[in-house]
Amino acid sequence: EAEWLIPLAHEFEKYRLVLCTCSFAATVFSSFQWGSPTLTTLFSHCFVDEAGQTMEPEAWIPLCLLRPGGKPLFIGDHKQLGSTVHNPFASKMGLDTSIQERLWTALGGGSQANATSCFGLVKAYR
Repeated sequence: EAEWLIPLAHEFEKYRLVLCTCSFAATVFSSFQWGSPTLTTLFSHCFVDEAGQTMEPEAWIPLCLLRPGGKPLFIGDHKQLGSTVHNPFASKMGLDTSIQERLWTALGGGSQANATSCFGLVKAYR
């Protein structure tokens, strides 16, 4: 029978890969003491899958676990299903814009000038 567990803070160093949802990353974060040197050096990369649906505040949770100089990668399609926001005020304040859409717009996605930071697939093989 499969079992999920949350490693203790000192146990994270023995894992090469940690998988979790953006919101569950808060649980990972809370297993460390505030200011822990391990917390600020542990994660070198953060992959946010389905970033076209991920609200910006939600994506900041795992991004806070990156070490200085760490690499965030946002994977998804901002032109498909976007962030689901039911509150009209939250939508008006911009929470219905996914982090990927916001970055695509801010970084000039799809342009030759910024092709190393933000790019899209030309053809999908489905």
